[in-house]
Amino acid sequence: MDWEKTFFKQMAANSADAFRSALELKRQHLPARLYRYRPSSEPFYAIDEIKTGEIYCAHHSELNDPYDACSVMRQTSLSAYFGGDTKKQYAESFRVHFPESVLQNALQSDHWLEELMRLTAEKSAPPEQRDELACTLVQTVTQELLELNQAFNMVLHRIYRIVCFTTKPDNLPMWSHYASHHQGVCLEYDPARLSGTALQNFLFPVVYTPKLPDGIEFLQSARQGSKPAGITDILPFLLHKLQDWAYEEEWRLLAHMELLCGTPGKLSETDWNTGHKLAFLRPSRVLL
Repeated sequence: MDWEKTFFKQMAANSADAFRSALELKRQHLPARLYRYRPSSEPFYAIDEIKTGEIYCAHHSELNDPYDACSVMRQTSLSAYFGGDTKKQYAESFRVHFPESVLQNALQSDHWLEELMRLTAEKSAPPEQRDELACTLVQTVTQELLELNQAFNMVLHRIYRIVCFTTKPDNLPMWSHYASHHQGVCLEYDPARLSGTALQNFLFPVVYTPKLPDGIEFLQSARQGSKPAGITDILPFLLHKLQDWAYEEEWRLLAHMELLCGTPGKLSETDWNTGHKLAFLRPSRVLL
């Protein structure tokens, strides 16, 4: 939807006025009804959601899409992750070890970092060990990036919980996947009843995309930027899913652990790795 593109553009602007405009645009496009498929068995809290209006906010480990709310490294070359000032720093440090013509030739390659590692191996190891050393250098940096990406995802999964909705109460695959093979329930909610509450601000449409956002690219960009990263910068990681899931037409409520549990400093390690309940709305209808 075109309004979604405008919404995310305004959110990314990192200004108070754009942020308010984005929330107002989203409010104007809230669906008339949202639906939530629930299993009939515990421990999925369907009865509590009906009786009390408390809603279960799932931890990432409970989601059926392992790529949901994740950073996925998209680049096939290490060099793509080390541009800008980082490349200049590498060039400066290598300048004392190689002739300028050799260095510039390497830096002009799309795989300039790998080329620098190859040159390092040629300078440091006997001929029979150069290929192995170059490979080891590349693998070492790759592993560091993989671990950084994993740490980025772990932070997301510790801090945020997710409540999934859809705009369709008659989606047969979802009845099968999320409602005990058609034997569970579908809960209907009226988003208008959230008007004027903070919870409305945390309800977002999911965007379906052929590629998920890359946290390493984001971290490198934030490192070189003049403004610190904020919640609006994190939203793409929490709200983008692969196009394979577009049939779900999902909206989701994002719950920060401070919203769920008050003071995070008092939480146990178990609390950081489980789902939690949140006071929400009682359903307006229960569909069988």
